[in-house]
Amino acid sequence: MGEKAGYRTRREIEAFLEHLGERAVRVALQSGMRFPMPFGEYHAAMWLARRDRERRESVRRRETARLNRTLDDASATIQLERGTRFATGAGLVALIALALSGFRGL
Repeated sequence: MGEKAGYRTRREIEAFLEHLGERAVRVALQSGMRFPMPFGEYHAAMWLARRDRERRESVRRRETARLNRTLDDASATIQLERGTRFATGAGLVALIALALSGFRGL
């Protein structure tokens, strides 16, 4: 873990943790291993918390998109049913109008 102990920026710290991987960082924290400075357990725990939060937000966004698609599909179905009823009603009105005009012509 201590290839380069001079990491200083947040980006370098996160790159180090990314290199280790989420599972390795989680195992290291749970087993009480010490991280080389300047990383520390605090940075690792915060990194894991952010990853978990990002994962939850990603799941929430996917669920929201799925729900929106379902609602859009339901709305389209409702509109199609309304259009079908309107067309049926318009057809009946046209048939009645033709029948009445036929009776008047007799």
